[in-house]
Amino acid sequence: MEITRIRDCTDLLKEGYITDEALTDAKNTVINKHKPVCIHQDGIFVVDDVGGFHGFIEMLRTLYESEDPEEKESMRTWASGMGWSTRKVGNKEML
Repeated sequence: MEITRIRDCTDLLKEGYITDEALTDAKNTVINKHKPVCIHQDGIFVVDDVGGFHGFIEMLRTLYESEDPEEKESMRTWASGMGWSTRKVGNKEML
């Protein structure tokens, strides 16, 4: 996993990845709540304590390719307990 902090977000605005409104909301959150925010994500969410990159791959294989329903359900339950979700989570809720 890689988290990158850049100097500013003009490129994200220029490319249309974020809106002026989203940027204003993010700034207000940082200033008023003293809380970091994620304004753009490129890729999928990862799970802590999954055994590194290879463990993450095995988790995804189990969830999406396993033909054993019990194994899938067990992995889904564990992953859910670790914060994993198959639904898209907004960047505001990420941190």
